[in-house]
Amino acid sequence: MKHRIQNIIKIGYMGLTLYGTKALADALTINNGDLAGGNKSLSAVLNIIITWVLGFAAFIAVLFIIISGIRMIISSGNPDQVKSARSALVSAALGLLIIVLSYFIVQLVIKLPSWFNLT
Repeated sequence: MKHRIQNIIKIGYMGLTLYGTKALADALTINNGDLAGGNKSLSAVLNIIITWVLGFAAFIAVLFIIISGIRMIISSGNPDQVKSARSALVSAALGLLIIVLSYFIVQLVIKLPSWFNLT
């Protein structure tokens, strides 16, 4: 069972590496690589960075949810371990909810000036 958990963590790390590489490439290729040319607004650059950071945080939260579920399964009915795993599961789920809500709030703040023609 320990090897399975290690394999899950390795697969998650590989996925995170691939996601991070793509996000970094997206961040560096704004307007065909013209990041310093000023063709893209600050809000667009911040949007890419914030999306990457929140995506990374969401990935970690999902990883904690999976690990908590595995801990709950392998607890063999031990009430203390089940309680600890359930607490971690609830905390990770609340963290994921906060991450998703913060993403929508950030998108609202970034797009709000364009709704009122302030840009």
